[in-house]
Amino acid sequence: MKIPLFPLSLVLFPDSLFSLHIFEDRYKKLVKDCLKDEIPFGINFVHNAKMFDVGCLVKIDNVIQEYEDGKYDIVVKGIDRYYLQNFNDGEKSYFVGDVSIFNDNEEYVDPNLAIECIENFNEMIKRVKLLNINSISMAESNNKHLSFLIAQKAGFTGLQKQELLEITSENKRLMFIKNHLKNLLPSLEKAEQIERIIRNDGYLTNPR
Repeated sequence: MKIPLFPLSLVLFPDSLFSLHIFEDRYKKLVKDCLKDEIPFGINFVHNAKMFDVGCLVKIDNVIQEYEDGKYDIVVKGIDRYYLQNFNDGEKSYFVGDVSIFNDNEEYVDPNLAIECIENFNEMIKRVKLLNINSISMAESNNKHLSFLIAQKAGFTGLQKQELLEITSENKRLMFIKNHLKNLLPSLEKAEQIERIIRNDGYLTNPR
């Protein structure tokens, strides 16, 4: 399967939505071609000048705005993961690559592990009051991509997200998330304690 490629310092997951501002000439052309031909493109994570082989196939879900100079504001939606077999920039002004789609291994997903991850995630967002993040319903415990849903807003680095993207077991991804949140929650509790002390220290105004 041959697709246009958009290397970015971004890891996108299947079923996730992300807004992009397209301003470089080569990627303005990529978006224009994808809209005209109604085809998807691929996003590969770039870190320290290295482009990773496992990427996410995306479709343009919505064109928010098209500017007179050819720039775009778009929303893309993740579809599938793929292995990038080879790529070149000779055919188009942007990269084009040969990719093969892959899926998870067949397995029974541990429902208790799924529920624990949801509970820990919801506890995390309850403590981080400055962020406007929606909680996840327990009904999502049956979502085959629950791990990708949680990982979008769980405080992972780009490299950690890439590691999750490459794992072909939902159980292993959920365990990865469980361990991450288990380590994260105590530090959030300390932050809560500091916030409580500052809020209740008796001072009415900041000193000048």
